[in-house]
Amino acid sequence: MTKNGITGPLILITFGILMILNNLKILPSGFFGSLWHFWPVILILSGLDIMLTYSESRSKYFLKILIGIAVVCGAVALAWIGVPQSYQPQTQAISFDDHGDDLRAAYLEGTNRFFADFSHANMSEAHLNGANFFFIDLSSANLEGAELNGSNIFFADMTNANIKNVDMDGANIFFVDLNGADLEGTDIESANLLFTTGIDG
Repeated sequence: MTKNGITGPLILITFGILMILNNLKILPSGFFGSLWHFWPVILILSGLDIMLTYSESRSKYFLKILIGIAVVCGAVALAWIGVPQSYQPQTQAISFDDHGDDLRAAYLEGTNRFFADFSHANMSEAHLNGANFFFIDLSSANLEGAELNGSNIFFADMTNANIKNVDMDGANIFFVDLNGADLEGTDIESANLLFTTGIDG
């Protein structure tokens, strides 16, 4: 007897609960920036899915579901209290090329970055049109005057970021935390927003 997997449902339920908690201001600042460090949980859940699909025992099936829930809860709990020092990145920002954390006026259109830490990076006036940023930390980053037209920013921490005078026409900003971000001179409504927090009105 085959059974359905748990990865998709668990991820949707978890993010739904986290977004509610974030909207209620219960989550600590920078929580999503910490959470992305635990992305390998998705691999663990996928492995459990494979085991569940061919499990003949109902008790083993429910046991593996409980293990999946425990793994997700553990990752959320560790992110809540902060990433352990041993898991902290060696530098504040990961360079695209040889720029280090100074990416001022860099031409990075269409670039792809996943699970990267750009906290405190200087990306002012950078050309990031069509860039894809998934599960990244942009907290306290300087994006003043940058171009983000048509870019995709999903599951990002942009708390306390400088986002003044940014062009973001047609950008897709989904599941992004903008609490404390400075949006002066930026027409945030020109972007497509979904489950994005920290925007007044």
